[in-house]
Amino acid sequence: MTKPLDPDIKAMRAINRALADLPDDHHVQRVMEWTVARAAGKSWITLPRLRWIFGGASKEDSREGE
Repeated sequence: MTKPLDPDIKAMRAINRALADLPDDHHVQRVMEWTVARAAGKSWITLPRLRWIFGGASKEDSREGE
């Protein structure tokens, strides 16, 4: 018999699946900002760019070194 998954782990897996279906990092960023704003009771909030989540620098960041 296996141990049931913790509800927090189930929620994180569901969020990961949902974000993986978005077309690009810009859309993921907007969804994250909207989600945080809703949880905070705000109409909108701006988060710092989430490069560490997306696995590295974006195209814009790679052009800065040129």
